[in-house]
Amino acid sequence: MRPANSSPLNQSLSPDTICILIIAFITFILYGPAVLTGRVMLPADNVPLMRPWGLTAKAKFPGYIRAQNMMHDPIFDYFSWRFYAREKLRQGEVPLWNSDELGGTVLLGNCQSAVLYPPNILLYVLPIHFGINIVTVMHTFLTGLFMFLLLKAWGLRRVSSLTGAVTWMICGLQIVWTEFQTPTAVLCWLPALLLCWEYGVSRNSWKWRWLGCSAVVGLILTAGHLQFAFYTLMAFAIFVLVRPLFGKSIPLRMVRSISALCGILIFGGSLAASTMLPVVEMSRLNFRARAASTNGEIALKMPPVNLVTLVLPNALGNPRDYLAMDPDGKPTDGFNYVGEFNFIEYCGYVSIGALLLSLIAGGVFVVDRLRRRPFDRVQKNIAFALLLTFLGFGLAMGAPICNLFLRFVPGYGQLNATGRALCLASFGMSMLAGFGVEIAARRSSGRASWLIKAVSVAVIVALAGFGSKIIVSMYPALTAQKWKDYESTGITAATIFLMQSFGAILAQQLFLHKSKGTSSFQPIHLIPIIIASDLFFNFIQFNPSNNPEMLGYQTEIGDFLTKTSPDRVISLEKPGMGIKSLIVPNYNLVVGYREAQGGDAMHLKRYHDLIGKVVLQMRPELTSAFTDANTVRLPGVDHPFLDLMNIRYVVADPTHDLYSQGLKLEKQLEMNVWTNPRAIGPAHLVSRTEHFAGLDDFLAKLNAPNRSLRQVALTESEIPVLGGSSGSITSYHASGNHVDIGFQSSGTNLLETSEIAYPGWVASLDGNSTPLYRTDYMFRSVIVPNGPHSLTITYEPTSYRAGLFLTCLGSGIWFFCLFNRKRTPVEVERLLPKVLQ
Repeated sequence: MRPANSSPLNQSLSPDTICILIIAFITFILYGPAVLTGRVMLPADNVPLMRPWGLTAKAKFPGYIRAQNMMHDPIFDYFSWRFYAREKLRQGEVPLWNSDELGGTVLLGNCQSAVLYPPNILLYVLPIHFGINIVTVMHTFLTGLFMFLLLKAWGLRRVSSLTGAVTWMICGLQIVWTEFQTPTAVLCWLPALLLCWEYGVSRNSWKWRWLGCSAVVGLILTAGHLQFAFYTLMAFAIFVLVRPLFGKSIPLRMVRSISALCGILIFGGSLAASTMLPVVEMSRLNFRARAASTNGEIALKMPPVNLVTLVLPNALGNPRDYLAMDPDGKPTDGFNYVGEFNFIEYCGYVSIGALLLSLIAGGVFVVDRLRRRPFDRVQKNIAFALLLTFLGFGLAMGAPICNLFLRFVPGYGQLNATGRALCLASFGMSMLAGFGVEIAARRSSGRASWLIKAVSVAVIVALAGFGSKIIVSMYPALTAQKWKDYESTGITAATIFLMQSFGAILAQQLFLHKSKGTSSFQPIHLIPIIIASDLFFNFIQFNPSNNPEMLGYQTEIGDFLTKTSPDRVISLEKPGMGIKSLIVPNYNLVVGYREAQGGDAMHLKRYHDLIGKVVLQMRPELTSAFTDANTVRLPGVDHPFLDLMNIRYVVADPTHDLYSQGLKLEKQLEMNVWTNPRAIGPAHLVSRTEHFAGLDDFLAKLNAPNRSLRQVALTESEIPVLGGSSGSITSYHASGNHVDIGFQSSGTNLLETSEIAYPGWVASLDGNSTPLYRTDYMFRSVIVPNGPHSLTITYEPTSYRAGLFLTCLGSGIWFFCLFNRKRTPVEVERLLPKVLQ
């Protein structure tokens, strides 16, 4: 006979399954509506802000007013790179080189394109908007699932594990980075990495410890964000190295842990080598490779005022609220983010409930340490969580430890934006929230204790609110009436929500819980729901879901631009009009034409420095060449180097007059198309060379009066003597990794292309290998003999080939070990201590 308090659901589903279904349900609540209605989980409504789509957006999408959230990077960077990779793969070409951005750059080298990240296969085989939705949903669900399993593996109750899982999967940091794709893809695997190690140690399983951890490391490194990957692997290293400190034989245990950690990182790195070796190569050549400025990097730290957002997440505004509606239903300016730098970079909210539970766990840990109680399993893991939390806040806020990282950790200065270390703090507080529930469950009893706790929570919330008001009052910008009206609404709603939540707990405890053992449901089981509701309430509508047609549709100007290859085009911004006056660079990858501009956190330093000088020569009144160091933009094309780059067309707003730059108006479509008659062409033959020394000398000689760009090429190194009299190009075809040129040469000449020189490009003349030279500071060139010939230039980087070999080798070893039936093969970490002895 079934017990009175049971149900068919309880009998058919295990408690763990119910918890996993709750995680799936929360994921569905967040993203299910978008998936089921065919919308795309991207800020696609940013695209109609720019021409040409902005001209017809309101007619094509009734009800469209303005973008819900002004997030440009998910569209103009992440989506553009994935679209380009998808198109190249569907054409049968591995997208190693991106010939359509920044004059040409390594697509794999920017890491964030995540071309070889296994889950991104869904983007290549499914309709791209649906693939993006599925990948986003998958990562959110796995984030919660792995965290739940990790805390369960640490011996926590299900409700404690679910609390930590819910907090981590939809905390503020996860929500605000979701549509950027790569940060959440990396962070998804952090609890999975710790889980594999925990299973390996607790079950004495070398497969979990070595194969599981190395596979997850490979996924982290290919997921596409180096800075979050660094913090994730650092958290793993801390976890592995802290454990030996609790127990006997510390030196021996430490040596084993260090050897295992190194082995896992090396093996996991080999699985991701096809991505990481091109990234490492670009890290030496990109514009961030210069000596990092400690002051410059720490300038991106989280300001102290942002600490108030740990209690009131929208105290400084929220970019989702920059648009409001007046009583007549017309759009008006709302209350946008007013803090320093960026709301997304400094978001560390984990909910009021999770923050309080973290304080409980930390407080109990401190008390236990003062009483010198022995470490149990929970206490050891609380120590790890506290360490991550304090380290995350320290790095994010530019504490002295940040200087140590910048000085002694190779490459850390290139990662930029130290505020992103909040991922460590958010992860630590999420774990602590689970531990806080565990401590409350173990040490609480009776109805009175719940009443006392509810009152205590109310007092803590009141004190936190009072303290946050003091902090806010120190910043005059936050005391304006507009801010008061905006934030008072949020505070009022949050207060009502908290009162309702704790009222539900007390009502259940005092009236529904008749006697011990008659109900399996306890007030503490409401905590995950309260935390989820809090996070949902504070970040609802932050991530837009839109009609996928907003990502771009056929236009006259688009049809024209797709036929301009191999010539280059720049879309020129009209001063004062911003995004509404141009096709934003990088989005040309979606339209399908070649740009000299672009935005990429890892692009070639040589190109960055050269274009920076070119911009300042064209516009000497500017104090800085680029408003954003990651983005290369041009104010015009009136410079000889841009003629050498074969910038043939300029697309601009119809009101933008470009006659002064010597351009010819070609077409008047949704945008005006101007022709640059000075453009040299995709390739040309020159018969003379001249030496230059350094960038300044190159520009001086390039700008010299009466210089003929078609007859003389400038070189840094010695090349063989030429003796020809020019010639002609008969055919030219360029795709991502290949350039094919047919030509007729009169004598021995130099064939110079308008393609960017970079390690890995090789040339063959009539099928025979021939050396490549770099001329005019940036371009690939080849010495060619007299007569008609064909030239092929192919991108075959050693970094990718060696990386692919290591990935295949590592994958083969991984699968061999996975299916090896021997239970305990020889393990390196067990042998190494004996060797050292």
